[in-house]
Amino acid sequence: MANELSVFESALATTMPKEEKSALRRYLDRVSGGRLTSLAEQSGLKIRGDHVVATVNSIRQVGEGVMTGAGIAAIEHYVGESVMKVPVDGGVAAAATFGSIAMAGHEVSKDLANIGAGAATLFAHRHTQKLLAAKAGKVPTAKVSGDDDVDPVIAAARDLR
Repeated sequence: MANELSVFESALATTMPKEEKSALRRYLDRVSGGRLTSLAEQSGLKIRGDHVVATVNSIRQVGEGVMTGAGIAAIEHYVGESVMKVPVDGGVAAAATFGSIAMAGHEVSKDLANIGAGAATLFAHRHTQKLLAAKAGKVPTAKVSGDDDVDPVIAAARDLR
């Protein structure tokens, strides 16, 4: 029965048109004698697969965003914020966006578009922060959660005097 439920869940999670999905669900329900619907309801599975698809897509996009941010941070750690006077995040945004356009119709196109959007977000955030800090006459600094204004190493060094 677990395999049948797996097939039922897969059928609900597909991106096929709703009419075809409904027909497939009715067929699977008829073949199982109504057991799949009752089992799905007992397991908490929503009969509408739209929620499942939306959840999976959201998790995928968040994962792509996390990997984009981590990848850009790693590149910047090793080579700096710019490579040949091109900001890393801006370069990744442009390359991924143009890659998405070039590969239109291929399944990786949406992934590249998501990576481009994430990199563009990082680019816009950092450069807007720099612009606003320069306008206010301040030097932009990065703070990490838990940081305070006093560096413990510098404080310890001052105590050595």
